[in-house]
Amino acid sequence: MTYDVFGTAFKPLRDFCANVLIAAGVRVGISKDVANSLSQASLRGVDSHGVRLLPHYIEALRSGRINPNPELKFKKTATAAGVVDADHTFGHAAGAFAMRQAMQLAQKSGIGAVSVANSSHFGAAAYFTLIAAD
Repeated sequence: MTYDVFGTAFKPLRDFCANVLIAAGVRVGISKDVANSLSQASLRGVDSHGVRLLPHYIEALRSGRINPNPELKFKKTATAAGVVDADHTFGHAAGAFAMRQAMQLAQKSGIGAVSVANSSHFGAAAYFTLIAAD
């Protein structure tokens, strides 16, 4: 995913967020989705769901409320539907994983719908539509 629409400000902000999360023990793949979501929200002017929440998420990791190294599980429940067990990780990463699963379902059946269980708040919902649009 390129996200060129955010210009030169995106990469340094995204990389900063990802590095903070990785330093806090978050797996690289998970940190990328969280960092992408937070930085995109801030650059779109949705600060309520953006980078300002990074300290909150670090505290949630430290308290054990968010799993930094989840085992995301997808279960197909119908031809074009499924559910993700997010293993109590970041909703940003769980939602991105679910969107990617939904996109695979849609390639085969024209539509895909995937729900998520056992995750934290998923942040700004536009992140998931941007994954699909990209």
